Amino acid sequence: MNFLDAAYQASNYAFAFVVMLGVLIFVHELGHFMAAKACGIRVLKFSLGFGSPVGIGRFRMRWVRGHTEYVVGWIPLGGFVKMLGETPDPETASELAAHPTETLDSKPLWQKLIVIFAGAGNEFAAARGDLHREFSRWDFRNPIRSSGKSRPTHPRPSRACGRTTA
Repeated sequence: MNFLDAAYQASNYAFAFVVMLGVLIFVHELGHFMAAKACGIRVLKFSLGFGSPVGIGRFRMRWVRGHTEYVVGWIPLGGFVKMLGETPDPETASELAAHPTETLDSKPLWQKLIVIFAGAGNEFAAARGDLHREFSRWDFRNPIRSSGKSRPTHPRPSRACGRTTA
């Protein structure tokens, strides 16, 4: 294997790693996001990746829908969900005063815990679903059929030999 083949293979592994890490981060942050929305907490920003939004010029992977800004950043090594009242911020002081019931601090402890643990819970649920999908393909009673292919047929003994088929 020459240098170019090794570099190509390494780049394939690096790309696959970044894609899988991005999926894990998205699932994790989506758990926090959905739990916050379900508990009535205002989500200010949902970001997948860090840094400035991906794009060139005015065409950026950034959009606003409702009260939430959605961003896909250049550095795909993490993400975050910024909620109202999560940190003291002078930018959100007016919004904090206008919507005091939609802050993270205004919610009871059990709702805060749900939001905190929802990221890991969502990852667990996704992993459980993946395992269920994989194991549902297997046929433990007949290992030959576990690959999804039909079992090879064997010729039945003929009646001419004096045997009966079962």
